[in-house]
Amino acid sequence: MRKKTILAAAILTIMSGAILCGCGAGSGVNDQSAAQQTEEAQTEEAGQGEEAQAEEIQTEEIQAEEVSSESQQEKQSDDEKQDAEDADQEDEVEVEATADSENLDAQADGDDAYRDYEEPFGEEIEVDGATRRKMNIFLSNFSEAGLNAYDKDNRDLKDILWWAHIWTKINKWKSIEYEDVPGEGTCEKNSFENINKTLDKYLGFTISDDDVAHLNQPDENYWFFCKDGNLYSPAADGESYTLLSIVSDVEDLGENKLKLYFTVYSQDLDAYFDGKDKDEYYGLSADEASSNKELEQYEVGYAVVVSDGSSYKLEHLEIK
Repeated sequence: MRKKTILAAAILTIMSGAILCGCGAGSGVNDQSAAQQTEEAQTEEAGQGEEAQAEEIQTEEIQAEEVSSESQQEKQSDDEKQDAEDADQEDEVEVEATADSENLDAQADGDDAYRDYEEPFGEEIEVDGATRRKMNIFLSNFSEAGLNAYDKDNRDLKDILWWAHIWTKINKWKSIEYEDVPGEGTCEKNSFENINKTLDKYLGFTISDDDVAHLNQPDENYWFFCKDGNLYSPAADGESYTLLSIVSDVEDLGENKLKLYFTVYSQDLDAYFDGKDKDEYYGLSADEASSNKELEQYEVGYAVVVSDGSSYKLEHLEIK
């Protein structure tokens, strides 16, 4: 009985060990499987990390390309702006060069007078001081009274009459009368006799009543009218007539015709109202006039005149 009991216990012990061994083996297999799964998860995470890193690098490359593209566009825009500015500067330089060229064409010998490059041309001649003074006085009769253009074959009667009237006010002011005219108020009255003396002396022609019959009413440009052998203009006072002309060059055109180039100067206004006579300026040469501090260059021009040896008659005049 005891032996059977011992045998049974031994069998139980063996079976228990076997069971324990089986449980240990199963646990080892499970541990190995878990480790393998962990490694696979880690590998998968590493793969996902690499993919994310690759995506990040790709994103950075795209952003860099966009920045580079924007920089290129900005550079191109800056280049286009610079090209436009350069083109504008070139245009300005061309305009300035053209203006300088035109100014050079309009003037000769530095401060010398305007030269007309259209015909007629003549041979340049020298004149003495007395002759130059006479020429200066002759031309000043036109510039001081505001006649800037004239052609004997195409003359404007209104321009000429107005010039003759102003010339009388400046040089023969005692010949001007004053009269109250109905509807016009107080007017200056200048007779055709006075006007014809001036026209004949400087232009070589006279006018008649018939010539001015259509000028019996003032217009918007000239506030004068002609009536009963007189020119009437609204009375005015306080005007300043400061302009005078100085000849710079003379050309002989033949047939007693001369072409005179000159500069128009304006006398200092204070000196003018102080009563300083222009007579002292008429003897100046072109160089002396240009350096005179009491004279300011105003305009330039040329005139074609006929000379009889002692006086001149105007045929053509341009002042610019």
